[in-house]
Amino acid sequence: MKITTKNNYPPNFGLRVQTHRVMGEHTVKNTDILINNEELKNFLYYVQKPDFDETGLKLITKQTCNNHFFYPPETFRPALSHLDFDGKHNAFSRFTYHVTNFFSALKNKNRETFVEESARAKHFLDDMSVGFHVKRGTAWQKYKEEKVHREFETFVMNNQYDLLKNYTKSELPAQNKCFKDLFLNTVNTSLKNEIPTINNKAEWKNIAQKTINLNIDASKEFFRLIQNL
Repeated sequence: MKITTKNNYPPNFGLRVQTHRVMGEHTVKNTDILINNEELKNFLYYVQKPDFDETGLKLITKQTCNNHFFYPPETFRPALSHLDFDGKHNAFSRFTYHVTNFFSALKNKNRETFVEESARAKHFLDDMSVGFHVKRGTAWQKYKEEKVHREFETFVMNNQYDLLKNYTKSELPAQNKCFKDLFLNTVNTSLKNEIPTINNKAEWKNIAQKTINLNIDASKEFFRLIQNL
């Protein structure tokens, strides 16, 4: 099952759909979460889907993708994403929604729903490894960042196999107690990473490596927590 769009990339920006798939396959294969190849196929399909059907609010017909971002609340700046006026249009809200759904699916022994909802939850966790998604900004600021954001995601995609090969442990705390802790720890670790700009392209390889290192470690913790349910 291949997802395609015009120009072959999703309407929003974050990790490219191909990178979500590659990182998901790399980490889930080392677990016993999925019981057969059909479940793996479905997981890799649904880990990409939020880039197409959970793209947030529109601003003058343009998708803002504000539910793929999460900004830790600050004094006098409580919004958890740009244009998030109700606390529901941010990545943590979507992550929590899908985690709750796969908890319910496991309880009801509904494997199909469990696979879909766990994959969707992982997508929003994946996005938190990208500094752009945790760096606070207005809708206008995010719009101005979009070009360099897309260029960086393309850089990551084009180098994703080398980045996988050169993986080293990130600063993400180990043995997270729950899914909420994992999400917030991933965000806080990501905030320490340098943000790509047109002026620091010489550092993009190092920034991308830290992004993938964090993504892999967060994924491992995500699957560990599921295995312990």
